[in-house]
Amino acid sequence: MDEDLKMTVALADGEEMADVYDGAEFRWCHIYRRVPTGDSGDGGGGNGKQLEAHSFEVTFHKKHKEKALNEYLPFIVATAKAMRQQERALQIHMNEGSDVWSPMDLHHPSTFDTLAMDPKLKQSIVDDQVRQEKGLL
Repeated sequence: MDEDLKMTVALADGEEMADVYDGAEFRWCHIYRRVPTGDSGDGGGGNGKQLEAHSFEVTFHKKHKEKALNEYLPFIVATAKAMRQQERALQIHMNEGSDVWSPMDLHHPSTFDTLAMDPKLKQSIVDDQVRQEKGLL
């Protein structure tokens, strides 16, 4: 996605926004709460630590229930999944002489197009990928 076209929308706790899909209005509300972890490890009733829980509540007129369940929410889920996939960072795992491996986002300007490789071998890889996508491999 073009960096100039990216946009982020954020809602404060309790803030709402409306979305219209195929003539139906859907209202989204951001819900935020702190949840005690309840696990102190010492059998004592909690360690005082809390997790932040964020969720969204969507409301709509009952006449749009089928549209919401069969069209709108699957569309929202698919769109979010596609966005996450596009934004997914390539990670490399490194360790600094210990048994602990730490992930690190790899930001590199190289692409398959800029890869220095024998042109015939590169085309062979592209052809294999196309055949795999078509289910021929």
